Amino acid sequence: SERDRLSAVMDIYMNQVNYRQNDIMKKLATVSTVFLPLMFITGFFGMNFAFLVRSVNSSMAFLILGIGLNLITVIGSLYVMKRRGWW
Repeated sequence: SERDRLSAVMDIYMNQVNYRQNDIMKKLATVSTVFLPLMFITGFFGMNFAFLVRSVNSSMAFLILGIGLNLITVIGSLYVMKRRGWW
């Protein structure tokens, strides 16, 4: 009847909306998964700790810790997401 057809159309529409919403949530989760460790590392190195200043004496060590650690984190996150089929 007319009511059944209308109900079926509404179900199809709601399924499409849910699919789009799930896709958007997956993308947001991917972005947050990549940037959360980066923000932690940036916040940690932004603090002035005496042991950190004493440990990092050369600019090469700073580059390795500052940039290398971030790159390793991003590459590791993307690798895990790729393996799980998230991205």
